[in-house]
Amino acid sequence: MPNGNFETNSSCPISVGEIYKSIPWFQPCNIMGNVINSSSTELFNSCNTTIVDVPINFAGTQSALSGQAYAGIYLYNSMDYREYIEVKLTDSLLSGKKYCLSFYISLAETSDWGVDMVGGFLSNDSLLSPTPHLVISVAPQIENSIGNTIIDTSGWVLISGSFIAQGGEKFLTIGNFQYNVNTQLTPINPPFPSGYSYYYIDDVSLVCCDTSGTCDLPKDTLSVPNVFTPNYDGVNDLFEIKGLTKGDKVQIYNRWGTLVFETESEKMFWDGYTTSGEACSGGVYFYTVTLLSGETRKGYLTLIK
Repeated sequence: MPNGNFETNSSCPISVGEIYKSIPWFQPCNIMGNVINSSSTELFNSCNTTIVDVPINFAGTQSALSGQAYAGIYLYNSMDYREYIEVKLTDSLLSGKKYCLSFYISLAETSDWGVDMVGGFLSNDSLLSPTPHLVISVAPQIENSIGNTIIDTSGWVLISGSFIAQGGEKFLTIGNFQYNVNTQLTPINPPFPSGYSYYYIDDVSLVCCDTSGTCDLPKDTLSVPNVFTPNYDGVNDLFEIKGLTKGDKVQIYNRWGTLVFETESEKMFWDGYTTSGEACSGGVYFYTVTLLSGETRKGYLTLIK
């Protein structure tokens, strides 16, 4: 999770709608195919002494949970108006692995309502809404429990949960993904019929919490040399690919694209002879490895005589 506490900024925010200064966060609305970062979704920082200051700003008074910065979005108004914040992760999630997402929110004092619906949605691609400020209707992996309205204006409330990744998820979007009809409200004194709910957000975290203890990308188990010298001196006489399993196919072609050798043995050796027993000349050859998983590896090797 890059910049989960919004502390790393390209410059100090001076007005509303500048979440894009907290790189790499942005607002996922889209107009005519362009991401718009200047219309809404705030970055607050104590470096500012105006409407987006910390702790006192246009929406209320709140100190950062950590550091001196946090984000702010509208989670509700009477016209199904919504705001979201989105970030590109440092790496894609792995299929079948368990991840834990958490973030903290606090209701701004000027809000008319407290709401229950806020969550985090992980996606392979960025969520670019064709119409800005309307509900992005997706099913978030992590969402606050229905009916548990969040009305704390003095402290920070933890939103958290775990999920199993489908694989390839690389973007996180936070907001209210439910329409007003599915959003429960708690009035804040005094509530206005056409009022809104504005929340601060801080300390976003996404970590591997799989029982295997790691969500690292799988390491390449294949070891492939790039040169061999079949001159029978007992040194580097064979081209050998290590790390294969039975059923993995290896094929070797000469520079004209003619197949000279192939095998499906997990112990792969090539002595520089064709399958018909003819000695191959020195030069560059091309190999392909087709794993049982369907993955294909390709590369070059040099035969020196």
